[in-house]
Amino acid sequence: MADADLPRHAREAQSANPRNAALCKAHGVLVLHLASPDQLAPARIEAANAFQEAWRADPRHVVAGVNLTEMLLLFGQT
Repeated sequence: MADADLPRHAREAQSANPRNAALCKAHGVLVLHLASPDQLAPARIEAANAFQEAWRADPRHVVAGVNLTEMLLLFGQT
């Protein structure tokens, strides 16, 4: 499996398990980490949505909460 396939596989896993905070967070991290510079803006939106789903699935998932907070600050939403 190539690195480029990882976000798609993470998205599929998240869709199959929408209440799994760890999968949602992993999806967001992978999308951000593997985005090319020209795809960074849409990757940030996709990652923010994934982090929000992770937080919604488990509000005790501290890392998901931190990731979501960072994205909201990046977008200027406080």
